[in-house]
Amino acid sequence: MAAASAAGFAAAFEDTVQAFCLAQGLFASRSRVIAAVSGGADSMALLLFLLRRADSLGVTVEAVHVDHGIRGAASAADAAFVARFCAAHGVPLHRFSAAEAGIPVPEHPSEDWARRLRYGFFEQLLARLGGEDAAAPAGPAGPGAAPLAEPGGEAARPPVCIATAHTQNDQAETLLFRLARGAGLRGAGGIRPVRGAYVRPLLSVSRAGTEGYCAALGVPWVQDESNLTDQYARGRLRAGALPALTAANGAAVEHLAAFCARMQRLDGYFAAKGETLLQAAALPAEPVPPVLAAWALAPLQAALGEDEPVLEAALLALLEHHLPACPPSEHRVALLKALIAEGKGAVQLTADAALLAGRGSLRLCAAHNVSGGRTGGGKAAPEPTAAPAEQPVKPPEK
Repeated sequence: MAAASAAGFAAAFEDTVQAFCLAQGLFASRSRVIAAVSGGADSMALLLFLLRRADSLGVTVEAVHVDHGIRGAASAADAAFVARFCAAHGVPLHRFSAAEAGIPVPEHPSEDWARRLRYGFFEQLLARLGGEDAAAPAGPAGPGAAPLAEPGGEAARPPVCIATAHTQNDQAETLLFRLARGAGLRGAGGIRPVRGAYVRPLLSVSRAGTEGYCAALGVPWVQDESNLTDQYARGRLRAGALPALTAANGAAVEHLAAFCARMQRLDGYFAAKGETLLQAAALPAEPVPPVLAAWALAPLQAALGEDEPVLEAALLALLEHHLPACPPSEHRVALLKALIAEGKGAVQLTADAALLAGRGSLRLCAAHNVSGGRTGGGKAAPEPTAAPAEQPVKPPEK
């Protein structure tokens, strides 16, 4: 690539990503942006972009690398590559190594295991640095980097966020994977540009774009060979489904990502309508302690007949607000819709919470085993079970 052409490609890439960041409001003024860097082309492109556009974005840039240890010496080499790059460019690096933390790699490590390890450290880092919406520390307690003190205490700390390098390709893979599992509107929205303290600046560009950007700037990257195999579900999509779709339409990845963006807007519309429905149906708090919240059944039943997507959005909001540990799913929403339609009965959502319908109301109660089945050990039931009742199920006694 000629120098002028490379410079033009890099500038166009950066303009596209920056416009997306501004349109989505990804960064607050004076944000401390911590780029999640694996060493691959996507994450190196993310770090390069943030470094080169930090002034115009009004942010400071750091990096975080998690060495899962799944690939042995290759994983260690990736960690060393990231460390060298950050040292050469003066980028503060927060590191976590599963091996150094004494965390053994499972015999057959899954993508989910690696993700939980990674995000467990991210959450610790956010909590330590004062990131907005940071959850309580979860996962392994790694050595990481020492907390960076801010003069003046908590009030002087700028917002902290973690930027991940998800691209349009990741968005397309996520969409196909979720649709194959029966996702609804919420799932069809794919990866959101913002989720709590996590931001995704590269959702407006493709994997080919990130590789081209790194090449244009003469910056190398490492290749995780596991991404090229069919060991994981995403790898199989990457190796089979997406190439087949791209062969049918060269812009397939871009179009799938654009579809997700449209679904996100549509989901936002119905989510607002669902919140309004919940507020309109809300009943005053009952004096009986097991009842956590209650809603009138009539408006919910009316929505079931007249505007079912709004009711579905309301039920998703109910689960997310009141039972964050109970992952929303199409199956759960279907059970709750059936409960509302029947107007009586119960659905055990977790070992400690159930939705009960009867006497014209829908009540969220701190209740055990109302569905007649064991959920076991205080953990969330793997899937809720509906329990039709001849008479309304009463909340348990004190």
